[in-house]
Amino acid sequence: MRVLDCALSQLRLLWKRPLALFLPLQALLVSLNLGRLPVWTDELFTVQTAPQSLTRIIEIVRADIHPPLYFLLAHAWIQLPFPGDVLERIRLMSGVWTLAATFLLDRLWLARLRPERRFAALALWCLSPAVVLYGRMGRSYLMQAALAVLAVALAWRFLRRPGVAKMLLSAGSALLLLYTHYLPGIAVSAAFAAGLLATAARQRDPRRLRLLAAWGGLIVLGYLPWLLLMAGALRRWAAASGFSSRYMLTGALLTEHAVKAGYALVSFTIGETFPVWALAVVPATAVLLALSFRRAWTVSRGFVGLLIFAAALGYTGVARWVSYPFMPARLIWLLPFFLLWIALAPGAPRRVRAAVIGLLVVSDAVSLGFYYTGANFLNKTYRAPLREIAAQVRASSGSVLLVDRYNTDAGALLYYLPGRQSLELSRENEPLVRKQVADPAVRDIWIVRNTHDVSPGGVAARLEDAACRGKTRRLYQYLPYEPWERAAMRLAGIRNGPAFFYQATHCVAP
Repeated sequence: MRVLDCALSQLRLLWKRPLALFLPLQALLVSLNLGRLPVWTDELFTVQTAPQSLTRIIEIVRADIHPPLYFLLAHAWIQLPFPGDVLERIRLMSGVWTLAATFLLDRLWLARLRPERRFAALALWCLSPAVVLYGRMGRSYLMQAALAVLAVALAWRFLRRPGVAKMLLSAGSALLLLYTHYLPGIAVSAAFAAGLLATAARQRDPRRLRLLAAWGGLIVLGYLPWLLLMAGALRRWAAASGFSSRYMLTGALLTEHAVKAGYALVSFTIGETFPVWALAVVPATAVLLALSFRRAWTVSRGFVGLLIFAAALGYTGVARWVSYPFMPARLIWLLPFFLLWIALAPGAPRRVRAAVIGLLVVSDAVSLGFYYTGANFLNKTYRAPLREIAAQVRASSGSVLLVDRYNTDAGALLYYLPGRQSLELSRENEPLVRKQVADPAVRDIWIVRNTHDVSPGGVAARLEDAACRGKTRRLYQYLPYEPWERAAMRLAGIRNGPAFFYQATHCVAP
């Protein structure tokens, strides 16, 4: 009986203090086998930048489109004696930021909730496949989420009860977020600046206006060293000249936004490694949120309105810059509030809320199993078989390597082929590639590309045909699409969609 009483006592303690259960569980989830997935292009930028000197890091990010804080911290972090290579150690830093986000979410937003609501919110966050996926990447995604949780909390407290101390803390957290990434920093700061201004004007409170001016002035002053660079980044965003920003899966603006928003919703709800039956949980969750929206708006119109404003700014910024598979990563800073809304769902029937949360937890557990076994990846770029392809290419000494520029991680593949030269399949490189493959001395060629050729005018496929003309061609295909994914392609207007995600073609002269 004493053993049973002790066990029940421990369970009651965990029910009242769920962070003691979920924080160690999440620490395991974000640190287990960090080398499981291959590096991908954006991570490769971190891996190549972080080991540089501090001066060189500043130079690199000045030329890129990122603020410096994350990369400076990554530089310091990889000096610590953690096991693993640079990639694994940087991924571990993301895991630590994931734990920081959990701690801040619990202390700033959940601590005063009823135990069942607090438990549900932590369960949804800590078991979220999206949190695990992006919390194990060598990027600033979960650092953004942690700082957004902090910045929103401090800004809301400053808005409700303005004071000098609250103003200083809020401005400081906004600066940290801005120095980590422009998008959440601008979205959160702009939304709460609008809220502060509206409140001060409505109440005709000169003190609030002075504090608002001081708050904005501190942020501008603190960001002054990087302000011109942010202006340059905004000009590049407005131009949106990159291939990813111009690529459209559907060919129509409205349907493209539906795909982008839908992809992000699915990722936030059930992750990106889900079983097909879990797709039914997405509309169920949408119904729960719809049932609770009116009550949430009535209870906290100001806060909900500010979050919607920040989310709209964030979505606008991301949708113009990246294609649909990369929407969730850039909006992950909104996920804590999205999951908190699901956990609370004010005004929704209690049984409906409990059923949806239960289904989400079950779906999350299955999705995590698929993640760790490398199955069912919706964005197969994260699971690209780069190490396997690199091993095959290494076995062909003297071969020429051609890699698609538009839909393939060329740089990431070369990460596993150190010292190996390659040519990119692109419109600009077409004359050079044709000259190279026409050389009679070139008898062994590898062509690596995504099976879905999105290159302008199909130049990647044309150059592959030119490279393999008169040679024996052997095709290797990887990562088959699920039947439902092929059906979704047809719905999106992609006729004769590919059966596999990646392919490597080996062409050898007889």
